[in-house]
Amino acid sequence: MYVIIAGGRDLPWRFEYDDYLTKMHERLGFAEVIVGSNIRDHKGRRKGADAHAKGWAERVGINTTVMDANWIGQGRSGGPRRNTRMLDYLDLMSAETETPGLVIAFPGGSGTADLCTQAKALGVTVLRYPDLPPAREVD
Repeated sequence: MYVIIAGGRDLPWRFEYDDYLTKMHERLGFAEVIVGSNIRDHKGRRKGADAHAKGWAERVGINTTVMDANWIGQGRSGGPRRNTRMLDYLDLMSAETETPGLVIAFPGGSGTADLCTQAKALGVTVLRYPDLPPAREVD
């Protein structure tokens, strides 16, 4: 399963978020984690939900893809355009592997809200922390 993980760029990361992602990975088996940035602070520490989600994925051995926004070339529309690119990539990879895509949203602002709105319009499942997916039915 391919998953976009998003949230606020200033979201203070908590251990509970790592535990949540681990539980989701155990349930769903992430093949790749897609994030919209890998921001670091002035000391080189990860900053925000996307960068921390990328760090979590690397620690557990999941491939990651970072799709930064083009803020300089696209101005304020850079974030929504990046969100569209991430969803296009999610759709492409999900179709290729014949598995559904997923968006996991941690607390965030207008960028996270835009991603969730776009995803829902495309029929992509959006889970907002701390929601869990419904249990799979047993055959």
